[in-house]
Amino acid sequence: GNGALAIGLNNTASSEFGTNNVSTAIGIGNAATALIAGNGNKNTAIGLNNTASSTGLVGLGAAGGPLVIDSSGNNNTNTAFGIGNSATSLLGNGNKNTAGGLFNQATSIGTPGITANVPFPIGNLGSISGTIDPTGDNNTNTALGFGNVALTALGNNNNNFAAGLLNQAATVGTPGVDVDATLAALDLSGLGIPGLDLASVTAGVEADPTGNNNNNIAAGIFNQAAAVGTPGVNADLAGLLSLAGIDLGSVTVDVTADATGNDNNNIALGAANTALTVFG
Repeated sequence: GNGALAIGLNNTASSEFGTNNVSTAIGIGNAATALIAGNGNKNTAIGLNNTASSTGLVGLGAAGGPLVIDSSGNNNTNTAFGIGNSATSLLGNGNKNTAGGLFNQATSIGTPGITANVPFPIGNLGSISGTIDPTGDNNTNTALGFGNVALTALGNNNNNFAAGLLNQAATVGTPGVDVDATLAALDLSGLGIPGLDLASVTAGVEADPTGNNNNNIAAGIFNQAAAVGTPGVNADLAGLLSLAGIDLGSVTVDVTADATGNDNNNIALGAANTALTVFG
């Protein structure tokens, strides 16, 4: 079952959704909540006007079904203590967000894994199927001091640590995507050749995930440490080219690009320093 404990003045502790969630608010004007869905979350707000919350998503579909959306927002630990701090997990699993001191923010943002096991129609264009990897899992975001921000958005297994005065440590990623499509015949007569068509068209796109396994540390005054990447892409298109019904042969197009934004170590210490990996 769930548990909720509120002690002090004008505190709110709520665990109305999911299972095995524990929300604790102690002091004055604190809020600790488990929202919408999610299991096994621990939200703790202690002090004055702190917020600790987890937001989850109920999974949809059964394994092997035509559409499966994984549950998200489970087993997160969000702790805010001091004055005006916020520790939040918005979807994602297994994250630890800690904000302590004055007006700090520690946040993890994720997306659920999605699998389409049978082709879905896309209007008159054809059909599409594939998978999208989950994001926002197993991150540690820590903000301590005054006005610090530690953030993971759509990445996995990152450590973001901001301590001192007005420091920022962040990782921004993208999910892995693997999509296959079967497209309707393409009329290419607009290229100036009447009767030119491309039939039996198939396409595929694979995008590698980014924003994973990064370590960003910003400590001191006005420091920034961050990792931002771009996904690796492998896209292909294949079809049969014909002119007025006469087969002219097959056509293939391949495009590749390497992934960036993974396995970086960025450290900024002191005052007004920036340690940043962009597309690395």
